[in-house]
Amino acid sequence: MNYTTRDLVKHWHKDKGRVCILEDGCSSVGGFEAQGEEFMRDMEKEGVTICQTTEAFDLFIGKFHKKHVTSEGGETSYVI
Repeated sequence: MNYTTRDLVKHWHKDKGRVCILEDGCSSVGGFEAQGEEFMRDMEKEGVTICQTTEAFDLFIGKFHKKHVTSEGGETSYVI
């Protein structure tokens, strides 16, 4: 995930805050904890959003939704 995400962020020309790393959804490979911590610090410096899985939906719907559409059944869906 480290280098794939670094490449994505390097070539991401939009708001880098729209890239989200779920902090509690990933972990370092044993023996590489220092590199994992460095990666998280680097991504934070780049402006990437780092949050918990429980926060991600509310954070991104509130921050980036363009509009909501109510279906015939009364359920609300979001267009991001």
